[in-house]
Amino acid sequence: MQGLESAWHSLHTIDELAFKKSIIHQLPSVIKLGVTLVFLVSVVTFPAEDIAGLMMMWVYPVLMISLADLPWLFLLRQMMVMAPFALMIAIWNPWMNQEPGLILGSLMVTQGWISFASIMLKFGLTVLSGLILIATTGMEGVCTALLRLKVPQVFVTQLLLLHRYIMVLMDEAGRVVRAYQLRAISGEGIQYRAWGSLLGQFLLRTMDRADRVYLAMRLRGFDGEIRLLRAERFSSASVLFLVGWCVFFLLARFCNIPYLLGEWLTGGWR
Repeated sequence: MQGLESAWHSLHTIDELAFKKSIIHQLPSVIKLGVTLVFLVSVVTFPAEDIAGLMMMWVYPVLMISLADLPWLFLLRQMMVMAPFALMIAIWNPWMNQEPGLILGSLMVTQGWISFASIMLKFGLTVLSGLILIATTGMEGVCTALLRLKVPQVFVTQLLLLHRYIMVLMDEAGRVVRAYQLRAISGEGIQYRAWGSLLGQFLLRTMDRADRVYLAMRLRGFDGEIRLLRAERFSSASVLFLVGWCVFFLLARFCNIPYLLGEWLTGGWR
């Protein structure tokens, strides 16, 4: 139950963050989605050994979180929930690839540890950028941007309905678990032999709830198409926001910015 309540609270908090009035929240949803997509492509295509370039990409999430006034600790906690999946993929690299990669004084760093750091950095950047997009745009804003980018209506409808009614599914799951706990003799959690019947009850309750939700939507005029298009103004500032970030991502991807900064600071260009 605590896990369900924590997940419900996290989803509700992300929805509330989308209603803030910062300068990032007021940007058109298409602009923010476009910047996020360019950012994701730039991060994913970075070479595994370019750790310095990946570190430069952290400028984007840091500035976005600061300008949008988003809670750092909340976003980091949500990111850490998915961290074990990336860790299970990257943890084997130091043992599978022990070729010398970098020498720091008397310390030799293998290629495996470099690729491990690259995977974890890419994971943090991609997940955090997605959380920032949802927290500053909202799921309806993201769906609006997808429709403007000519994404199929079926996909957008499924995505929005999943987001809208995942709370309903979590509520039904909470009721099933709560009913079991009230009837259970021992309070040691759900026993393994009860998982089958509980899943069956949850499936039946979910199907019944889905029928009632669908009938309620049909009574309100739902015809299979969700119309989300909102009037959004593309100002010169929003276009500059898009162009500026795209130029920075391309420079960070194809130019060694840390090396150039070091040359400039040490007077190597003279």
